[in-house]
Amino acid sequence: VYNRQLGEQTVLGFGEGFFSQTICEAIHGSDVTRENCIISKPGQVIEERLEQALGFGEQSLIVADEFNEIIGALFGQIAQQAITGVNGLLGLSGGTGFTDYSYGGGSGSESYTDALGSETQGQAAEGSTIEEGIDNVNAWISYSEYVIAFVSDLETQNEDYRQQYPSCYNLSVPSTILTTKDRAENDLIIANNTLTRLNELLDRLNNAQAEADASLQDDDPNNDITVAEIEQEVFDEYQRMVSAGEVPTNAEIEKMEVEDRQRLQEDVIDFREQMEREARRCENQTTTDSGS
Repeated sequence: VYNRQLGEQTVLGFGEGFFSQTICEAIHGSDVTRENCIISKPGQVIEERLEQALGFGEQSLIVADEFNEIIGALFGQIAQQAITGVNGLLGLSGGTGFTDYSYGGGSGSESYTDALGSETQGQAAEGSTIEEGIDNVNAWISYSEYVIAFVSDLETQNEDYRQQYPSCYNLSVPSTILTTKDRAENDLIIANNTLTRLNELLDRLNNAQAEADASLQDDDPNNDITVAEIEQEVFDEYQRMVSAGEVPTNAEIEKMEVEDRQRLQEDVIDFREQMEREARRCENQTTTDSGS
C-alpha cells in the first residue's frame, strides 16, 4: 500500500498537482487479473490548459504586456502621422493641383482619417509627408532639366542646318516646343526654390526639440517656444505651399513623366523628320546648282 501511495504522489507531482488522464486495459493471467495503464494526457498539460483558459499566472501577465506594447505602438504611429502627415499636423488636406506653370493637373483632397486608413493598408496618401513632397519636387526638377536639354539639342541641330544651307533652309522650331522649354526653365527656378524651402522646413522639424530647449536659455521669456508651436509653424508654412500648388502630387508627377514627356517626344520627332526632309531637299538643290 505504501509503495502504491508513493507512486501516486510521484505521478501527481509530475502533473503539477493535477491527476493525469489514463487509459487502462485489463490483463487476465492464470491466477490474477491486472491493469495495464498508459497516460493519455499528463496532468501538467491539464494544468497549463486550465491556466490559459482562466487567465491565471504568468500567461496573463505576458498577454497584458503584449497588449500594452500593441496599444503603445498604435498610438505612437497615430502621433507620428498626426505630426508629419499632410493630413495630420503637417497638413490637413491632400495636395492640390499645380498652378499654370506646372505640367500636372489638379487632384482631390483626403481627410486625415481616410489617409491614415490608406497608409495602414500600405497605400500612402499622395504627398502625405514633407519627405514625399521633396521627392516629388526633385522629380519635377529632373523633368524640367530633361525638357530644357531635349529642346536645346533640337534647336542646335536646326541652327546647324541653317548655317549649312543659309540660302535654302528656313525652318524654325515650332512655338509649342519652344513654349514648353520656356515653361520648363521657369519651373526649374520655382522648383529649386521650393526644394530649398522644404528642406528648411524638414530640418526645423527634425531639430524642433533642440530649438525649443535653446529658447528656454534665452533671458527673454517672450522668445520661449515649445515643440508643439514649432510643429504648428512648420505645418502652417507647408500647408500654404500645398494650397498654393507649389508642391506637386504623385498623380501630377506621373502625368508629367508619362503623358507630357510622350507628347513632347512626339512633337520633337515630327519636327526632326521635317528638318531631315528639308536638309535633303537643300542638299539636292545645292548639288543641282553646282552641276549646272
